[in-house]
Amino acid sequence: MTKAEACNTSELSIHLDSPHSFLPGQTITGFVSRTSRWVSTETSISITLHGKCNTKLFSRDSYQCRGSVELFGQAGVREELFNGALHIPTTSDPEKNKWRFAIDIPTHPDATPLKSHPLGRASYLPLLSADQHALPPSFDLGGSRDSAGIEYYLEATMTTPSSSKSIIARLPIQLRCESSPFPITDFDIKLHSRQSYTITSPLLNHSGIYNTQPSIGHKVSKVLRVSKSLRLTFCLEISVPSVLQRDSPYQIPFEMRAVPQWMDTSDCIAKVCHTIIIEKMTIAIRSTSSIMGIASGALGPVPVVREDHFTTKVVLADYAKPKNSNQIDNQGVPPRTSLLAKCLSSNGYPLTLPIEEDTAPLDLGKILDLKMQHGQNGIDVPTFITYNIKRTYELEWKMTLEVGGETLKVKGRHPVLIMERTDQN
Repeated sequence: MTKAEACNTSELSIHLDSPHSFLPGQTITGFVSRTSRWVSTETSISITLHGKCNTKLFSRDSYQCRGSVELFGQAGVREELFNGALHIPTTSDPEKNKWRFAIDIPTHPDATPLKSHPLGRASYLPLLSADQHALPPSFDLGGSRDSAGIEYYLEATMTTPSSSKSIIARLPIQLRCESSPFPITDFDIKLHSRQSYTITSPLLNHSGIYNTQPSIGHKVSKVLRVSKSLRLTFCLEISVPSVLQRDSPYQIPFEMRAVPQWMDTSDCIAKVCHTIIIEKMTIAIRSTSSIMGIASGALGPVPVVREDHFTTKVVLADYAKPKNSNQIDNQGVPPRTSLLAKCLSSNGYPLTLPIEEDTAPLDLGKILDLKMQHGQNGIDVPTFITYNIKRTYELEWKMTLEVGGETLKVKGRHPVLIMERTDQN
């Protein structure tokens, strides 16, 4: 897929006053210049802002699918800079051959050309309400076979009636999404799941004491399915954020709570505090890029829209219980001192979760210092959706838990809205 590359020469070049990224609604200012010799009684110089969403993919039936959306129409946002006689001698002052411009970036796509776009109802956004849609950010989903990109660029054109060939200069610009002026502190935490688990193990007893390593007898009884094993039932609650922000300095909350279910627990161990040992845990951000294109000729003159999805994952935290961790005390709980230092040390206590009623959740995000770190690959843009491209995110976790010598596998995903970094960054 061809992208607009920068093209500045002595014949024509574009220069910005502020080369940083821009927001919809802002004004791009700068100048167009020429330093090589020129003589013409009729010269026209203009500059145009273009915005394109391009996709290329191969469908399962081997059709090559392409999609292109002109966000400002094919003509773009145009400003005429000069029209008249122009003479630029070889020894002229470069400062005199500059034509300043100020182009306002629209806040919404141009609705007129989108009304008849072949995407039709398959578009991710309604084509007839473009004036209500925000402009998507600059985006590049690289790939040799399948690719997609959202690009914005300035194109300056110099023409004269005596020549059929125009002189063109081109300069890509970066567009970013609107964001909050300050880092967000409300992560919109939601209860993701409330799942009950039952552990049957002879290692559970009336005092709540058990070894982290099952004995040979326990292994044999497990194989023979001995019915005299004790039973412990608890409900595991997991609450996670629904909103995150790129490069936020704040820790991402990830809360877990284990509530005992005494009605389904053996009487002899009821009302006794037990402990969940977190053996392993991985928390990641999973991104999904969805793109669509039109398979021309697949069914004759009728356009056929195909879609594909691409996923990547960025690990935010990867915890494993220290191999030489100390045993927990006779109440099944490590001392309440410097839990972070101990759970990450090579000879400290493992990370644990008590099974208790009316207890506050354990915030693993705080313990593991869970953050959206600057420059992480895969989180290059916030959540966005446009007509033929969209990027969505999920918070994903996998953990191995141990209770009474038994192992539990817990995993889940929760959709999250990722906002653009704060304007202060």
